[in-house]
Amino acid sequence: VAVSDSEALAMAHYLVHHEGVWVGPSAALNVAAAVKVATTMPEGSMVVTVLCDKGERYLSRTYNDTWLKESGFDKAAAAGKNDSGSL
Repeated sequence: VAVSDSEALAMAHYLVHHEGVWVGPSAALNVAAAVKVATTMPEGSMVVTVLCDKGERYLSRTYNDTWLKESGFDKAAAAGKNDSGSL
């Protein structure tokens, strides 16, 4: 399952802002991939993933507004924000 850097960052910010789960980009990538897989599964199916890192190691990048801007990532997208409040 392909997940872009932008999708992984958006998921990291979505998880912290909407679910209270503070993860690093690898765990966020796993969740983003799991969401993609889940959308293709029949109703009632279960998808399991591993949250393999914590967000505290990524304060200077993943959770840093200046780094996000300098690296060309959209702050609103990285925050997981849209009109419906979901990704």
